[in-house]
Amino acid sequence: MNPKDFEVSKAKEATVSGPVIDAASSRKSRLRRAAGEVANDIAPGLEFLSDVNLKISVILAETKMPVRELLALRTDSVVQLDKLSGDPVDIFVENQKLGKGEVIVLQEKLRIRLLEITPPSTLFESSPRSKDG
Repeated sequence: MNPKDFEVSKAKEATVSGPVIDAASSRKSRLRRAAGEVANDIAPGLEFLSDVNLKISVILAETKMPVRELLALRTDSVVQLDKLSGDPVDIFVENQKLGKGEVIVLQEKLRIRLLEITPPSTLFESSPRSKDG
């Protein structure tokens, strides 16, 4: 595949509407409200885990290739992936699928808008993401 044939599209620019509020106090208020909602979802006896940091990964796309192709990769090589531009991305928490999301750009930073989410009570019941995709 010729790199010129490969079209890369930009992530959608997110639009933010609504009244302008002090960002710091608004964020603190939202975090307190969200923490209260999350605390209600935590099973009795597990509240002590609510402040534990977990690794969140977003998988844009994947592919498999033979070792000979992998060894042939050079700077400016183009690798075809298994998703189309605009397809939802997979979101994982500690290798457990959390849901699907959409890549957006907000204030020049990549963000993920959640489109589907696994209920917290069943999050760690599924099998972990396999290492080979």
